[in-house]
Amino acid sequence: MLKFVLVMQMCYAMQGVCHLPMPSDVKYETHQKCALDGYKKAGEMISELDSDLVNKNRILFKFWCMEQKKEDDKKKETST
Repeated sequence: MLKFVLVMQMCYAMQGVCHLPMPSDVKYETHQKCALDGYKKAGEMISELDSDLVNKNRILFKFWCMEQKKEDDKKKETST
């Protein structure tokens, strides 16, 4: 069974530079739940930043949902 991990990345569009991706500790049951939370968190994060900083640097947040096998599935694969 797959789980999904939300990975967020803050980028400066004016400079064409991004920070290192930041994986979440939360595991989502579905890709849809992960994606919806990604949109929500990206909005929250950009809202918390200084407006002038965001506008000057064209800050944006990229995110994606990375597939991750459950621990039980990993253990089964290594024991066979």
